[in-house]
Amino acid sequence: MKCIGVVLNIEKPKTIETARELYCWLKRKGIDIFFLKKHAEILGFPELGLNQDELAEHCDCIITLGGDGTLLYAARITAPMEKPILGINLGDFGFLVAVDPKNMYESLENVLAGNFYLDKRMMLEAAVYRNGRCVKTCYALNDVVIAKPGLSRLIKLETYVAGEFVSNYPADGLIISSPTGSTAYNLSAGGPIVSPKVDVIILNPICPHTLVSRPLVISPEEEIRIILKSEEGEALMTVDGQVGFPIAKGDEIYVSKAPFRTNLISLPGRSFYEILRNKLGKVDRNG
Repeated sequence: MKCIGVVLNIEKPKTIETARELYCWLKRKGIDIFFLKKHAEILGFPELGLNQDELAEHCDCIITLGGDGTLLYAARITAPMEKPILGINLGDFGFLVAVDPKNMYESLENVLAGNFYLDKRMMLEAAVYRNGRCVKTCYALNDVVIAKPGLSRLIKLETYVAGEFVSNYPADGLIISSPTGSTAYNLSAGGPIVSPKVDVIILNPICPHTLVSRPLVISPEEEIRIILKSEEGEALMTVDGQVGFPIAKGDEIYVSKAPFRTNLISLPGRSFYEILRNKLGKVDRNG
C-alpha cells in the first residue's frame, strides 16, 4: 500500500493525538497519508485534505479512528470503490472496529506486510420514490430504518417482498438489516444475530401493535417495497443511524442488496464469533 486515507471522529478522546502519531508512523514507513479536508485543517495539515470522493478514489486503504459509527460513515463513502477499511477502536463498544489502540502499530505492520484477509460485507441500497420519481438513493452497511417521528402515533407500513404482499405493519417502525447490522438496532429490537458470511436481509418491526408480527429473514435477491400508509402521513428513514430523510404518505421505499460490498480488513485471530463472545458476554461452555 502506497497511500492511506484516515477518517476521524474528533469527538472521541485522544483522537487528535492518535491521528498525529499515526501520521508520523506512516510517514516513516514511506506511506502517503490523506485526511478529510475538515480533519486535515484541525490536525494542522491542510495540504493533506481531500473531499470524500477524492479520499475514496485516491487512497489504497482507509483507516478509521473512532468507533463503529466512524467505520459506518467510511463504508458509505468508500464502498462503491470497495476500498479496504481498517477500524481502530477509540470508542467504548466497537463491534466492527477490530483493533485496539494498544495493538494499532502491530496490526498496521501486519496490514503493510499483507498479513490480513478481506471480510466482504453485504450492503443495502435504498431508494425513495415520490409520485413515481426517485427523490433519494442511499447505501447502508448496517440498516435502513423507517420509523415514526417523535411522539406521533403508530405508522402503517404496507410491505411487499419480491412483489408479494407480506404485511401491513402497524408499529413504531421497521428495521431492514444486513447481516452486519444484525448485531445493531436489529438485535436491540429482538431480531436474530446472523453471521456476516451469510447473505440475507432481515425485516424486523419495531414494537409492532400485533402479536403475530415477527422478524422475517429473506433472500438477498428479493427486493423489498414499503409504502407509508399512515393517516398522519409522515415518517423518517434513517441509514446506519446517521443519515435521515423525511418520508411522506404514499412514498414508496425500495430496499435491496447493493451492487457492491464493504471490504473490512480482518487480522488473524479475530473471528466474528470471538468478537461476539467478547462484546456480548462470554458463555460458560459447560453451562
